[in-house]
Amino acid sequence: MRRKRSEFCVRQVVYHLCSAEMWQELFKVVSDVEWLLARAQMDPLGLVLDLEHAAKQKSEKKSEFDQHSVHLHSLPQLHNRTVKLMAQALRMDLQELQHDYRSVSSQLVGRLIGYESESEVL
Repeated sequence: MRRKRSEFCVRQVVYHLCSAEMWQELFKVVSDVEWLLARAQMDPLGLVLDLEHAAKQKSEKKSEFDQHSVHLHSLPQLHNRTVKLMAQALRMDLQELQHDYRSVSSQLVGRLIGYESESEVL
């Protein structure tokens, strides 16, 4: 029972954080290696879909958030770009992820290593 509950939490956390518009917490979750591994182990395609969903939600909500504060404008955009890049990188190697979920970290590093400045990725 406990395992099913934790699997449910891992699977549903992105949806709930998006619904609650908790963007900082969402970014912390999707950039956490332990969460990425747990989600990839359960369902590699689900991981990619979660990242794509998070990026889509952030870009749709960004305009509402940005009109209230110019100072915070770049933070959601930067996180949104990072999540999109992560989703694209993992989608490219989805077949490998389905074969070995533990390759999440190496796939992200290998695909994103070309981004030299933090402002491009993080």
